[in-house]
Amino acid sequence: MRLLRVGFFCLFLIASAKVMATQAFTKPQRGVEGVAPRALLAEGATRAPIIETEVPVYSLQDCLRFALQKNDLIRSRVEGIEAARWRRNEADARFWPVLQYEYNAAPVPQDVSNAFNEFFTGNLSMFNRFKIGLGIPIYTFGQLETVQKMADKGVEAATQEKFKEDAKVASDVRQLYYGIQLGQELERLLESAVEELRKKITEEEQKSEHSPMDLMKMEMVLLELEKQMMDTGENRALAEQGMRVQMGLPDDFQFELDSNRLRPLPALLGEMEEYFAVAMDSRPEARLVKIGTEVKRFQYELEKKKWFPTMGVGGFFELGRTTSEISGVTSTDDFSDPFNFTRAGIGLEIKGQIDFHGQRARAKRAGSEYYKALLEKVMAERGLRLDVEKTYREAKRAEKNVDGLEEKQRLARRMMFLAKSNYDVGLGEKNEFIESLKLLLVSRAEYLKSVFDYNSILARLDEKIGVVPDVEELEKSKGPTKVIVPQGEEIYKG
Repeated sequence: MRLLRVGFFCLFLIASAKVMATQAFTKPQRGVEGVAPRALLAEGATRAPIIETEVPVYSLQDCLRFALQKNDLIRSRVEGIEAARWRRNEADARFWPVLQYEYNAAPVPQDVSNAFNEFFTGNLSMFNRFKIGLGIPIYTFGQLETVQKMADKGVEAATQEKFKEDAKVASDVRQLYYGIQLGQELERLLESAVEELRKKITEEEQKSEHSPMDLMKMEMVLLELEKQMMDTGENRALAEQGMRVQMGLPDDFQFELDSNRLRPLPALLGEMEEYFAVAMDSRPEARLVKIGTEVKRFQYELEKKKWFPTMGVGGFFELGRTTSEISGVTSTDDFSDPFNFTRAGIGLEIKGQIDFHGQRARAKRAGSEYYKALLEKVMAERGLRLDVEKTYREAKRAEKNVDGLEEKQRLARRMMFLAKSNYDVGLGEKNEFIESLKLLLVSRAEYLKSVFDYNSILARLDEKIGVVPDVEELEKSKGPTKVIVPQGEEIYKG
């Protein structure tokens, strides 16, 4: 029945907003590739008047700023960068002294020439020994430098993980923002349809001659629209809660958007190859693949360098005393007396290990892992390119879909105007009015859904090429740009 199509279609419209909100709860996991961040200002083409109220009003730029600063996953990635920097600091060990200390205490016989009997008779003394050593690494034949390079790559990887989360959160925030706008548009659409239908039902009931069957059909449509209004409101509230999660706001925090009109972004897609180039250079996943391959190379080099020794200088100071005099000791000088002594020393240490079987196997294994990473890098880059191409084609298709459904919506409005005019003057049939109303609802809902899909795909396209909107640059902008190909780091980061 066409009557049920309205209900099921409206449910389908709000499904995207519901999915986005659900994702915000399950994975806030470093925008849609190829869309210029400045194009985000497009939804400001129609701004709702801001009324002074205690409820804060947020623009898309405000939402992005809050999310990029307050999102817990992004903050965790910042801590990950700090942890990686300290690992790099730990690897910078050359010429940093290492201090070791040791203390021992034990009972000893007072007469070491009759030690066995002295223990059983209890003729004992307490021995105390304290030792402190200091070592300074000097040269490692390249081993320490290789470890430092690996630690540097760890810092780069942690930074790219943060950029990856930035792009993911920015994309989610943009899609949630458009989803909330979609919910508001659908609520207005359903409210106007319910109001118009109630008016027609009342007019029909006041007529002396009316068809009970037609009235029941109109009332069934009215009930279905009222149900959809309730479902739309609930799902919009779910999308708003998802926005709170992304922005790091309390669950009961109330806010409003500065624009409740969903409009397509006036962005002009560039050539596909330009997106590929930006993705390979800026997308965090592409950089992480390169970093992982370089780490495997350094690991291979390190295993080969472990054949060489390490060199360092060190010294020690050792002090031993007993609580009473020990007899029977043949040597009483500091370096020979085992109980009462004060000694110190300094020297050079060269230390290494030659394990022909084990070390050779470890080096061969590291080499195989490095060549494996090289092959996986090629496949990963091709996969990233395919991911960008898929999203790019979806964006082109969504752009055409918006234009087609906009024309369909215009035709439906004309049909509704004619049907309503004919019905008001008594020339039209009730079925024509109901069918025109349903067609207008469906066409309008399809158009809004296509706009939401288009804007969301543009957001995902930014994410696919590793672009994160620069909020400060957006606020300085006088208006949206129609060129989405990234032109410089002053607009994009990541």
